[in-house]
Amino acid sequence: MMKHTYKITGMTCDNCKDKITQALQSIQEITKVEIDREKGFADISMSEHVQTPVMQEALSTLGDYSISMDMGASMEQAKKKNHLKDLIPLFTIVGAILIFSIIMTLVIGKDFQFGMRMFMGGFFVVFGILKVLKLKDFAIAYKEYDIIAKYSSFYAHAYPFIELALGILYFINIIPLTTNILTIIVMGIGAIGVYIKLRKHEEIPCACLGTVFKVPMTWVTLAEDLLMVIMAIIMIVLM
Repeated sequence: MMKHTYKITGMTCDNCKDKITQALQSIQEITKVEIDREKGFADISMSEHVQTPVMQEALSTLGDYSISMDMGASMEQAKKKNHLKDLIPLFTIVGAILIFSIIMTLVIGKDFQFGMRMFMGGFFVVFGILKVLKLKDFAIAYKEYDIIAKYSSFYAHAYPFIELALGILYFINIIPLTTNILTIIVMGIGAIGVYIKLRKHEEIPCACLGTVFKVPMTWVTLAEDLLMVIMAIIMIVLM
């Protein structure tokens, strides 16, 4: 069994994709065809190698389509590259929050725990504000994957304010134990919904930055939620 990536041109709709898939799978040696119409890639699995001209002949009867061996990335690699590009706003914002927490720690002269608290406070405040900016759109997007929000519109609309409240609580440090426990619960629940969607390989937008920035749902989203859970646990241990 072998798998190769090809470039297909001429596709304009899903009907084209379906016709090409059927034509290629009609070739005896081809066992599976996966086509990404938007990017023009096709991952083709074969029991024995099929020459490109043979596949081109199968497509020539359908219309003005061409197929050629792709010497670059596979569909999954192309998706990952695009995802990394799309995640630049997320990485930039998290990086800025990290720099803020480091500066605050150095200027005020506090310890590591203080720095963690500044990071978590900044994280929740910034992310909460971004969600509030387009609250209605955020709630719609969040209901797509959160296990509570999809059943409760109230929770979907309240979630950004929960994040804002957690951020403020981390900054003022009034009820640290309660704050960290709430963080573990809220972010833990969020992580479950993200994990379920990722396991299903569904391509949906992530609402972590609200809808101000278009960020895809990736394993980075899950890591973001789990990071907050882990940091909250560490904060409790260090008390």
